[in-house]
Amino acid sequence: MSKPANHLFTSTQTVKEVNKWSPLIRLLHWGTVLLMAITWTFLLLHRQVGEPSGNFNYIAIHKAIGTLTFGWMLVHAVSYLFAKKPSYAQLHMPNWQILVAKLVHVVLLLLLLAMPLAGILMTMYGGRPISMFGLFNMPVFVTPDPATAKFWYGLHTGIFWTAILTTLAIHVGAVIYHMVIKKDNVLKRMG
Repeated sequence: MSKPANHLFTSTQTVKEVNKWSPLIRLLHWGTVLLMAITWTFLLLHRQVGEPSGNFNYIAIHKAIGTLTFGWMLVHAVSYLFAKKPSYAQLHMPNWQILVAKLVHVVLLLLLLAMPLAGILMTMYGGRPISMFGLFNMPVFVTPDPATAKFWYGLHTGIFWTAILTTLAIHVGAVIYHMVIKKDNVLKRMG
């Protein structure tokens, strides 16, 4: 067994052994992708198709899945904080790219926590409970205030939305760069 590359590895691990994220982090990553896709799909249906008659309500499902996403992202963020990070050594990246990659991951995690939290607070300050798929309503735990609801609406639909799209574009762009140009199998770290 070869010697550890640095102090981040225990004495029984080599760089080659720590080239993937843990199964939990991979599950949380791809689960986040799925939750985001579903949440945004119901928002698009709400905006493009309009609400159908009856109990099926696109925006209510958007809010319920967004609320679940907040809980999911709490678990994801804590798990990421304590997870062993795969080595960048095999990717032969300059230090500035490693720093940007780490920064993008942290910013994306924070934004994906902030976005649903802002949506929850926007709804609550608007005086509306969040229906969790018709099974139960999350109680309104704040004093309704239209001005505060408007503030959270601005963050949710404007600032956080734009920041998430920008950060996702950087993240996905970097993955494509590594897959197509560098061909260094970066996606296998999350596969």
